Parts: sequence; C-alpha cells; structure tokens
Amino acid sequence: MSIRLATQSDFDIIMDNYRVMTEYPGQVEAGAGWVLGIYPDETMIQEAINLKQYYVFELEDKICGGMIINEAYTEGYEKVSWQIQADEGEFISIHALGVMPNARGKGIAKALVQFAQAYGNKRNYKAIRIDVYGVNRAGKKLYPATGFVLVDTIELYYEDTGLAEYLMYEYII
Repeated sequence: MSIRLATQSDFDIIMDNYRVMTEYPGQVEAGAGWVLGIYPDETMIQEAINLKQYYVFELEDKICGGMIINEAYTEGYEKVSWQIQADEGEFISIHALGVMPNARGKGIAKALVQFAQAYGNKRNYKAIRIDVYGVNRAGKKLYPATGFVLVDTIELYYEDTGLAEYLMYEYII
C-alpha cells in the first residue's frame, strides 16, 4: 500500500477508475453526485497531474484510489463562518477523492484523507476545507471520522449537481 504523486502514464488508468466509480450501481445510493465528463472530467484530472496535485493510492501495484490536493475552492466558501481565519493560500482542499468499488472498506479513503492532513501540516497550511454533497453518505461518515468539523450547510452550484445543499467541513492543522 502506498500513496504517490500521479504521473502522466497514470492518466488513462485514473480516468478508467472514475468511469467505473461513476457507473457502479451503488454510486447513486452513496450520493457522490458525480457525472463522468462533467465532474470529474479529463481536463481537471490532466491539469492536476501536470501541476503535481493528483495523488494515487496503490494496492498490490494497482491504482485503486486517488484525489486532488490544492488551494482551489468554489464560489461560496467566502460565505462560510469557518473556525479559523485562513486567507487564500493558507488552506487547501481535497477534490475528487474516490476509491474503486472492489477496494472499498479497506481504509483507503481514510488513508488518503490522513495523507492530505500530513501534506497540509508539512507545508504549514492552517486548515483543510471541503464541501460534501448533502446526500453523500460516505463523505458524511469519512470526514468527521478523520477529525473534520461540520461548520455550515450552504447551497453551492456545480455543473454535475446543479444548485444543491453542501456540507462544509474544516480540519484545523
């Protein structure tokens, strides 16, 4: 088991993994709300790889999970009363965290989040801030279990979900 930066040669595997994740029958019930080609899309993943922001989780030499860690956030974050003051560039976000259906239940998502926490700590960020789609059951369990605090619930617009309720979580580093 290892987490490493994605390389260009990983791109097709990563996109195939997202295809499997978005088409998996249980995905709708899990509530991530992803629509492949909209979120996540090839441009987003390619850019994250190029900027060295995409991390993969390997199990037995196979990529079975991944995420983006960067300073990007969507419009609406400025409306939230966060626990601490952290200006742009002082916090990071996690995007498109996903685990292959056949690898779920093995602590991979938790390991990815803990990696992001260590990443933020090592680079002296103040916090990790994320939004979780309101019906995303897995996310609503994962983030509190890894030390994130639910700070607010607001409406955000994303192309894949439209205007919808999102839970705003923060982890103070």
